[in-house]
Amino acid sequence: MDQEEANKQIVEPLQKASEELKQLTKKKMKHNTIMGSLEETQRDIKNDQNAILKDIEWQYEVRL
Repeated sequence: MDQEEANKQIVEPLQKASEELKQLTKKKMKHNTIMGSLEETQRDIKNDQNAILKDIEWQYEVRL
């Protein structure tokens, strides 16, 4: 019985750690996906802002 209890004391924390690792890996993958989307969206916004700025500058030049 002592050997079984010792094994149980070792195995249970390892199983919990393994499950936690799986969950954290899933969270990291989701985080990476979200961050990729965020970067893409920020890039699109910057491009749109640049296009708007160029249009406004052109309109200003024309009015002069």
